[in-house]
Amino acid sequence: MELIVIVIPILVFSILYLIGAVNLKKDPSAKRRATVPVGAGYPYPVPNDAPSGGYAVLGFFIPIVGLILYIMWKDQTPLRARSAGKGALISVIVNVALTIISVIVIVVLSQAGSGY
Repeated sequence: MELIVIVIPILVFSILYLIGAVNLKKDPSAKRRATVPVGAGYPYPVPNDAPSGGYAVLGFFIPIVGLILYIMWKDQTPLRARSAGKGALISVIVNVALTIISVIVIVVLSQAGSGY
């Protein structure tokens, strides 16, 4: 159990580092970018912000990573954050729907099998 607690965060961090979500190099403009206000009154688009299909797919297959990326990016890059969040949300909805369908199928099959 302790090995899982150590390995999972390392794997998540490695994936985030490989896709570029985490940057270990010091960026002198990071403070300036972090303090840029984003919202309805923002007069010009955020640089390097665009919807990303890759982050949506990552969020779909690993929903917790999509949620973490959404929380981290919702202020700095809202379009990219929305892509990761949508992928995670769609994944959760699909998983819930498949679980409900599988429970219904199991109940129906168990009722049909009990007649013999």
